[in-house]
Amino acid sequence: MWNYVAAGKDPEIIHRAESALEITGRITTLSGKPLTGAKVILLSTTQDLPLLLDTVSDAKGNFVFDRLDIPDSASFSVQAKGLKNSKDVVIEINERAGVSRKAYMGRTTDLSSYLETTKEQFQVLVSQNMLDKRILIKEVQIKAPKPIKVVNVIGSANAMGTADYVVPKKIIDYAPDMVNIMRMVPGRTAFTKLKDLRFIINGNEIPQDMNVDVVGTINPKDIEGIEVLSSKYNTSVYGGGIIVHLTLKRGKDRPIDPMPFKRISSRGYTIVKEFYAPDYDNPNINKNMADLRSTVFWKPNIITDANGKGSSGYFNAATPGTYRVTVEGMDQFGNIGRKVFTYKVE
Repeated sequence: MWNYVAAGKDPEIIHRAESALEITGRITTLSGKPLTGAKVILLSTTQDLPLLLDTVSDAKGNFVFDRLDIPDSASFSVQAKGLKNSKDVVIEINERAGVSRKAYMGRTTDLSSYLETTKEQFQVLVSQNMLDKRILIKEVQIKAPKPIKVVNVIGSANAMGTADYVVPKKIIDYAPDMVNIMRMVPGRTAFTKLKDLRFIINGNEIPQDMNVDVVGTINPKDIEGIEVLSSKYNTSVYGGGIIVHLTLKRGKDRPIDPMPFKRISSRGYTIVKEFYAPDYDNPNINKNMADLRSTVFWKPNIITDANGKGSSGYFNAATPGTYRVTVEGMDQFGNIGRKVFTYKVE
């Protein structure tokens, strides 16, 4: 850095500025080589978020969907095709850098006062008949040993742990393809139509329009196990339909499977919620109920005037004691400041 300063030059920019949210990744062949000119499609799978974008990968196989305006906890499906619409590609999504957490030794937060205040709030709600007492149950001690969960297929992503039918291993080993395997499911003639099923391979759900292209080409010798979920009890968490969990074998000698699709989730922007404080001027406020809030005020957008002064007001809670105030801010040049002080309410 000092070499640039001494030479009177601006430092080289390694990372470009990110003015908005983006989803980036790389398309490679099954052997891991970058794939140039691959067609990439980004499809939103979030309700009330209609979004369909497409792009192509560059000379290094990289692709980017930038300038995205997406809400919090949005989910997407990324699909890719190589030259001549080949599906023998692998999608790699670049993970967003997380915030490192610094571990502090010792006791940094005293929760005793917070727990005591919460207990008092509970008692006030009960006295005002504002708490549904049906959820208040006596403590129950379970002394029986925890039953060992039966695993249908080793390494399965079936979170329910139950299935309406598990395809026997001997059927999988001797079947020529997936269609013949599904025909062996008793009483399930509709299973022969792969396009009508919802397949989940190692925890990744396949888009139904790609069932034939992806599932139909899987070699049964690569399958560890197949679980079929058809009852409402087992499929309710998936939103219905017939669910087929496919667990593929894992190992160094197993070839890389083509994965022309990928499900991802991204944390976008969300509307900032306003901090709640009782409106004591409202005649409908129950003034007989004590204000026992542990956090009484929060305001993230106090702007100072030309003299650097800013003000705001709030009501203290009904509990006397020592209140702790934390003030944090930043000026127009990015300089940060922080001040903590306390005051007593008697």
